[in-house]
Amino acid sequence: MKTLLYNGVVVVDGKTAYDGGILIDGEVIAEVMKEGDPKFEVYQQDKDVEFIDVKGSYIMPGLIDIHIHGADGVDFEIASQEAINQASCNLAKDGVTGFVASLATMSHEEMIKVLNVYAKVEDCVDGAHFLGLHAEGPYLSREYKAIMVEEHLRAPSYKELDEMIEASDNRIKIMTIAPELDGMMEFIEYGTKRNIAMMIGHSAADSKTATKAFQHGAVGFTHLYNAMSQHLHRQPGVVTSAFINKDAYAELIADGFHVDPEVILMTYRCKGADNIVLITDAMLGKGLPDGEFTFSGKHCIKEGNSVTVIETGRRAGSAVGLDYIVRTMAEVTGCSVQELVQMASVNPSKVAKVNKVKGTLEVGKDADICVMNKDYYNQMTYVQGKKVF
Repeated sequence: MKTLLYNGVVVVDGKTAYDGGILIDGEVIAEVMKEGDPKFEVYQQDKDVEFIDVKGSYIMPGLIDIHIHGADGVDFEIASQEAINQASCNLAKDGVTGFVASLATMSHEEMIKVLNVYAKVEDCVDGAHFLGLHAEGPYLSREYKAIMVEEHLRAPSYKELDEMIEASDNRIKIMTIAPELDGMMEFIEYGTKRNIAMMIGHSAADSKTATKAFQHGAVGFTHLYNAMSQHLHRQPGVVTSAFINKDAYAELIADGFHVDPEVILMTYRCKGADNIVLITDAMLGKGLPDGEFTFSGKHCIKEGNSVTVIETGRRAGSAVGLDYIVRTMAEVTGCSVQELVQMASVNPSKVAKVNKVKGTLEVGKDADICVMNKDYYNQMTYVQGKKVF
């Protein structure tokens, strides 16, 4: 059975959008058509085509969240097929068609056990695809550990990384590191050769050290501004490097809590949509009522969309979906729908190295699609051609 989404605005990628429709055939995109294309009439004669009028909504590449720790009561540190399935279904409601599961610091022994489970995890058939893993540590700064468990922070180890890669069956896609640690430049090169996107974060580095990391293969910054040395005019830090290295990717938690709206706007104007990756950094409280939760070993409380550590008041991830982030970004910056797709679909697909099959609406790519109204509320989600929401 084929599906034709029509009477919408097709947002092909971060640059192109036009009135038209898209034909799904099995798991892939078969046609991307502009309004008035004669093929519409041809498909109207095909009894095997289901027609869905999206009534002027945006037909967009599915959103991709490359930094998320859990959702709907699921913490990705507690690895299981059931947990992935539950979170996947929750994320699909937001228009997310793929995600990278983030793991906070833990002992090496614990990490290997968790990775052994993830090596065998399969995609949920009714939700967003599990694209791989993000190791947020353990090679991070103690000064900027945020809510990471300090006893698990340590110096980089090639042996540990090799064991992690093997245990996960090469499913580690991203790793957050602090470039100021001894031997880290060579470690960044090693991780890059193992096909891992090395991201700077939880770091006390000065700007020069962070910039040097890019010369050794780093590709971006984990949740820019949060848990890193700041931009000070006499003491430039990691944040300074993010703007010096304009082409480097910068994750941004545009929820209105982690980063002030004026700073979100400044980042958009200075870094540009081509270099921003919108993320949630959501934790297990996403999708649940307000209450108390344990996250990264800390006693946390969720109140609305805000999550904080009870003892210290420090932020502990978010409780919002990527659709909320998209709406906030649009409201704060006035950016175009194409730019939103660039930041929430195209760029994350590149960091996660799935851009050959996901991230844009092109013939032959996976039919990972979300349909959003003009206010960016998700209406439908397709994952590899299957309607999951």
